[in-house]
Order: sequence, then C-alpha cells, then structure tokens
Amino acid sequence: MTVSPGNMNGWAFITESGTPTGTLVNGPGSPPAGTGSAEFTVLTSGDRLLLSTLNHNGLGLSEITTLSYSTYRQAGGSALAVSLQFDIDTDSTDANTSWMGRLVYEAYYTQTVLDNTWQTWNTMTTGANWWFSGAPGNATCSIGSPCTWAQVLTAFPNAAINGNTNLKGGGGWSGFIGNVDNLRLATQRFDTTYDFEAQNQVPEPSTLLLMSIGLAGLWAKRRRS
Repeated sequence: MTVSPGNMNGWAFITESGTPTGTLVNGPGSPPAGTGSAEFTVLTSGDRLLLSTLNHNGLGLSEITTLSYSTYRQAGGSALAVSLQFDIDTDSTDANTSWMGRLVYEAYYTQTVLDNTWQTWNTMTTGANWWFSGAPGNATCSIGSPCTWAQVLTAFPNAAINGNTNLKGGGGWSGFIGNVDNLRLATQRFDTTYDFEAQNQVPEPSTLLLMSIGLAGLWAKRRRS
C-alpha cells in the first residue's frame, strides 16, 4: 500500500512534543520499497515525533504472522533508529479498555544499527527488543529488561492494539535524522506492506490504457442510451 502526500492511506505525522519535523522524501539511497521513505528530523532531546495510523486498531497481537520494517540513520547516536510502537491493551477480553501505554520495539538491544544503510528488522525473531511503557506490561517487559515477541505473547496472550500503530523518533534524542520504509504487517486474513513515497503514484501505462478503454466504452454506451 503506497502512502504518499496525495493519499496518506490513514497515516499522519503527529508531534508529541518539541519542534521535530516529518516528511515524505525521495531516498535516501535505495529504499527497500519504491524510491522514497518517511524522514524524521529530531534535533533536541525534547522532540518527539510519530507517524501513526489507526488502520490496525483492535488487532490481536496473536493474530500477527509477519511484522517487519526497515530503517536508515543519517545522523544521530549509535543506538538510534526509528522505533515501532503499538498503543496497547494487555488484555482485550476484560472490561478494562483504558490506555496502558505502548508496546515498543527498538532494534539496538540485540542488533547493530548502522549509519547510511538500509536495515530491515524482523521484529518477531530478532531477540529481546520489545518493552512496555506502562503498567501492567512494564512489570514483565520493561525498558531495562525487554522481551522477545514470543515472551510478550506468553505473558499477554490476549493483548491487542488499542489505538495507533506508530513509527516514532525522539524522546531524549539529539541531532537525529533518520528514515523508515517497508512496514509489513500480515495475518491469516491480510498481508499489508506500507511503502512511503514522496511523490503521488501514477498508474502503470497498462492500467491507464484499461481505464481509457473503460471510459470510452462507458461514453459510447451513454450515447446509445
């Protein structure tokens, strides 16, 4: 699914604090999907920026079969890369539907984040990289002692996305410029890859031809009626 300025497909940049900037750009380098990506500029420690969607609100974590995304760091500390986060309900089967913080994936816990290189993170298999920002999840998987995806599901088998799916930069970061692309989320019911692009996509020539033929046929039919 292409996310571009003319059709954000449910996504939006949201400033949580400070004055970060987010935009859709060409590059950098050769992005893993298409020719563009979403770029985060987080210059001070108080800047926090989200790229968010409600597209997967209510989805149970146990339904997810594939969950990966790609990042690129142009500038910033050696541990930094755009993180993947879910607004979370640790038990979607009980009566408590209040916001319980976020479930956060950060690659650097078990992976080396490189400069000026596209890297793809398989968030379900790359080690203990998940932590909860609020209770009750942070008593089991905290920022100081993160969990694997399997450990998250074992501890919270009925957990579900309770609001936004977020890509985030910032929160104590300084001088960071980084990019994200190629977010793939799949279940047994659907398989969606989000391709962030700076330019609105033009249909392929074959598609344009079929559209022209269809419109011409419709015009001829109306003339006969």
